[in-house]
Amino acid sequence: MKTLIALAIDSDENSLNLLSELLEGVKNTSEVFCASNALDGLRILESRFDINVVFVDFNLPLMNGREFLHNLAKRGMLNIPVIVTSTDENARGAAFRAGAFDFLAKPINKARLKEKIERVLAQI
Repeated sequence: MKTLIALAIDSDENSLNLLSELLEGVKNTSEVFCASNALDGLRILESRFDINVVFVDFNLPLMNGREFLHNLAKRGMLNIPVIVTSTDENARGAAFRAGAFDFLAKPINKARLKEKIERVLAQI
């Protein structure tokens, strides 16, 4: 059985905790790493080569979701599915143009999260 090792990036502590808890509650998830900003997220990805999905908020300080995806592309790391999260549905198009694998609207619904995870598991 394929397992999910996830990285969740969100500057809002409540959103990050909720996403982490939801991910940990999905049976295929074996480990969840958390970062409160995209720079820390990049550092985690550079040290943990087993992460196979990233959830990143589109509206982050320091480096937003679009810039995060651009940095992944420059590092040749866009092979990792990145699911952009946002309260702004208008960010969906920008996320896909920047190279996102998928988009998940906030507030995060557990059923929708499971659908996204199943899509990732089918790809890895």
